[in-house]
Amino acid sequence: MFDIIILAKVDHNLCHQLPKRYVRYRDHSITVVNKFTLLFFWLKGYNRDMQQIYVAHSRKFDYKKELYVPLRNANLNHQYTIILPHETDDFINSKEIIKQSHFVIAEVSFPSLGEGVELGWADSFNIPIICIYRKGNKPSGSLKTLTKTIIPYSSATDMISKLENFLSAATKITPSMLIKI
Repeated sequence: MFDIIILAKVDHNLCHQLPKRYVRYRDHSITVVNKFTLLFFWLKGYNRDMQQIYVAHSRKFDYKKELYVPLRNANLNHQYTIILPHETDDFINSKEIIKQSHFVIAEVSFPSLGEGVELGWADSFNIPIICIYRKGNKPSGSLKTLTKTIIPYSSATDMISKLENFLSAATKITPSMLIKI
């Protein structure tokens, strides 16, 4: 008798972290087998390169200079599809984009009704929310009802470093991510 474990949205490259004797590759699936457990990973084309991140923020600061430029210049911009909603003046349907995203990064240094609505959508769609805020500002306490990930930063470089570290850890396969069904 085998236990079956299914893990969706797995980065194909991260499966290389598992001992080779347990892994068999076939098409778009990876079967990890040992004497006691059968693990089945179904990969629906999810790659870190293809994962989409929506960035929510207030308009009460120079977001293009303080948020957009550092994100576009970071390695994250080459590893993920980053959606910056006010990069152009074109209308975007943020609700649909959030629904299709893998993560939402919310810059929460300043309160914003529109950002709150977007975070509510992300929460209702079960999209992981990563809140970041500049040290010295006090984010809303109600954010704790949406996410446990609220990260302070001191500079643009610090912000990018912390986001890269968090996202790298968030996309790794760990034993705690494997749930028997």
